[in-house]
Amino acid sequence: MIDTVIFDFDGLLVDTEIIAYETYHQILDKHGFVFTKEEYTQYYSEKTDTLNAENIIKHYHLPYTIEELLQMTFELEEKISSKRVKLKPGAKELLAYLKANHYHIALATSSFKKRAVNILQEHDILKYFDTCVFLEDVKHSKPHPEIFLKALEKLNVSNKNAIVLEDSENGIKAAINAKIDVICIPDMKIPSKEYLDKTLFTGRSLFDVLTYLQTNSSDDFTKKDEQMKIIEIFNRDPLLIQKLLEVWESSVRATHLFLSDNDINHIKEYVPQALKEVDHLLIIETIRKSLLVL
Repeated sequence: MIDTVIFDFDGLLVDTEIIAYETYHQILDKHGFVFTKEEYTQYYSEKTDTLNAENIIKHYHLPYTIEELLQMTFELEEKISSKRVKLKPGAKELLAYLKANHYHIALATSSFKKRAVNILQEHDILKYFDTCVFLEDVKHSKPHPEIFLKALEKLNVSNKNAIVLEDSENGIKAAINAKIDVICIPDMKIPSKEYLDKTLFTGRSLFDVLTYLQTNSSDDFTKKDEQMKIIEIFNRDPLLIQKLLEVWESSVRATHLFLSDNDINHIKEYVPQALKEVDHLLIIETIRKSLLVL
């Protein structure tokens, strides 16, 4: 039974990837270079600040030391993010649920402590974490498992009862190397299918993680593999939920859905071919539980 959740930070809990891109974009623009989101996603996403600084200096022949460029990026990022770094959808709701239900909660981030703590405090969510592991606390960066193993050690819990929440391929690799189950909520750079297939499931937002934990902590609904397949189909077809909402818009937040045979047939018209072998009652229950957290 899951009793521990370990969060990544950038791109998973907070929407900082776009700010990192804008920081590098502004610095390089001053030196006459065009820097696109595609370049950032391909070459700099998922890397540590120090490694990115080193690579940018080498690639663009910038007249800075690594320490100077790091200081420059930190100051510029702070200025850009002064308008508030946004939390990812479902972040507060998931953290509140975990705390209320006595889960062990850890943060494992490749960000520097000062930067991460400032953002967590700004959103009043530092209080939810039982422990945090920052860049300064480890010798090896992801995909090395050290950061997750250290989080488990600080919590004094087993990897068998833990899950990691990640957005990046390196994060997924690190969790696998630590022998911890992982859920992926992709950000700007979507991990390869090879590694997405190794996760428990790939969600659209942290609300999907909340649904997963709520569902799998109940005694009356245990078919989690089928449920996660359905949620992934919802993620691939965002219009599906809207179509379903139209069927019973006044009943979504009820404790139970009372659907007629006509309603069921209407729903099944919009369910992809892949779901034809799945029990329609399972489909209905999954839809209900998913919509309750919207």
